[in-house]
Amino acid sequence: MYYQSIIFEVSKVDIIKIKRDLNRQIDEYIKKYLQIDISLCNLNSSILLLDEHEASIGISKISEFINLSFITSSSLFCFVVVDFDILTIEAQHSMLKVLEEPMENVLFLLFTTNLNMVLDTVKSRCQLFMCKHELNSYIDEKEMLNIPSIEKYLKLNYIDRYTYLSEMFLTNSNASLSMFIESFMDYLLKYELFLFNANNVRLIDELIELINHIANNKTSLALYLKYFNFLVFNLNI
Repeated sequence: MYYQSIIFEVSKVDIIKIKRDLNRQIDEYIKKYLQIDISLCNLNSSILLLDEHEASIGISKISEFINLSFITSSSLFCFVVVDFDILTIEAQHSMLKVLEEPMENVLFLLFTTNLNMVLDTVKSRCQLFMCKHELNSYIDEKEMLNIPSIEKYLKLNYIDRYTYLSEMFLTNSNASLSMFIESFMDYLLKYELFLFNANNVRLIDELIELINHIANNKTSLALYLKYFNFLVFNLNI
């Protein structure tokens, strides 16, 4: 037996990954955390995303979404809300009943980067997964990176940054290159060392592509670090 209403607290990088590849990412979260074999069920999804010109999701938009969930289906149907923390208080209140008593074969998957912005009455009706802390815990345990070293890196010019970046990686020899870069990004986000705007989202998107590429290819370490340095240098910090 599994919960039908689930909250995932994730990082901003995770949100970008979800928005880039919705179906695959949703499948991964269901398999990993709910331990449901997607191959054995016909999975359908309805996704609620924040439009780029919206500051929040109000009750009118969420009401349409809720109405869709009153379906009778023999297959598993997922209703996914990305950026749940930007729902207005009224919109969150309107979901309480459906989260407590969802229709059979219906899942509600709610993603947030800030669990403190989710009402306690919503959290009490859901199973919680604190996904955003998994990478941070690994980093802290291994002492892979530290904030002063990154802050020093950000103050250097472009050429000196590359040299310093290489030295940082070499002193963290226990980390793979993809883990090193992902942990670096995680710290930039965690400590808000750059602005989270459209230009940076595009650059982070490229950084995620870089991580995925590194995981599947054996190419020059110098080449990857130079490209990573170029992307970070162009972030609006």
